[in-house]
Amino acid sequence: MPFEHINTPSIFMRLMNHMLHAFIGKLVVMYFDDILIYNKNLNEHIDHLRNILHVLCKEQLYGNLKKCIFCMEKILFLRYVVTTQCIEKDEEKVKVIQDWPTSKSVTEVRSFYKLVELVREGTIQRYWLEQDLLYAKGGRIFVLKGALQKYLMTETHDPQWAGHPGRERMVALLSQTYYWPKMEDDVELYVRTCLVCQQDKTLRQREAGLLQPLPIPERPWVSVSMDFIVGFLKVDGMNTIMVVVDRFTKYAMFVAAPTVCTAEVAAELFYRNMVKYFGVPSNIVSDRDVRFTGKFWTALFNMIGTRLKFSTANHLQIDGQTERINALLEEYLRHYMTAM
Repeated sequence: MPFEHINTPSIFMRLMNHMLHAFIGKLVVMYFDDILIYNKNLNEHIDHLRNILHVLCKEQLYGNLKKCIFCMEKILFLRYVVTTQCIEKDEEKVKVIQDWPTSKSVTEVRSFYKLVELVREGTIQRYWLEQDLLYAKGGRIFVLKGALQKYLMTETHDPQWAGHPGRERMVALLSQTYYWPKMEDDVELYVRTCLVCQQDKTLRQREAGLLQPLPIPERPWVSVSMDFIVGFLKVDGMNTIMVVVDRFTKYAMFVAAPTVCTAEVAAELFYRNMVKYFGVPSNIVSDRDVRFTGKFWTALFNMIGTRLKFSTANHLQIDGQTERINALLEEYLRHYMTAM
């Protein structure tokens, strides 16, 4: 399998499916680099084996001869014993169930019963046992319903580093390592019933009407958006945050600003924290704050060749990126204050 690529397993599976699509379901069962060729008789098997090897050689894919087994009537494939008559359970799996400790509650009995049913009814490509853990497709650990599922959701959602993510982000984080049926529904219920989320997060809905977004920049820091968040508690004379977002990379900068932040002060902060490191942008997107529409600000940026683009009322999609970052920052700050 190739390495140093993004989504390597998915890419390799797609490659194998593309190469062997004419044989899959007819004489081949394949999972990643495990290929099982099955036939009714030995002569037919040898012919089909020659065809498969020819396809692999043509695509410059080669197997390790030490790991290959040929012309067998009984073989272990994906943790199952495949014979000429049927598919049997691996004895090691059965031993795990036989050595399972005695259940002491109704919940434990139900969990054990579900595990037995999964091993009994699971297909070759969906579940397998390894080191007393039940794995699901994709190499993820199968989590039985109960307290462990609630604990994993709590650890993914509630800590300060997590920032109380929404449904999509939580599902993405959990599904990297774990799997259980209806995970999306459980995560959605957990997020909707989280007290902190209900208190701190704002209600979002799609804007009505036709969207008219700005053109996409060609490289980083040639187009930025700006806004101010006011009303914070004063710390060292600062109670305002200047938000600057690069429209290409979505990289955001948060700069503490004084209570009275004039256009002159805003220009100085913009130069020290943005222009100093990334250069002068070609254009700046902002709302019609008096600091941005005043003579000093407009004259300054006209002189250095930066075009000012102002959003209009009831057209938040023009500067929606900064507004979204503002809301996200406010949510994180509320979460941290709530946890303190």
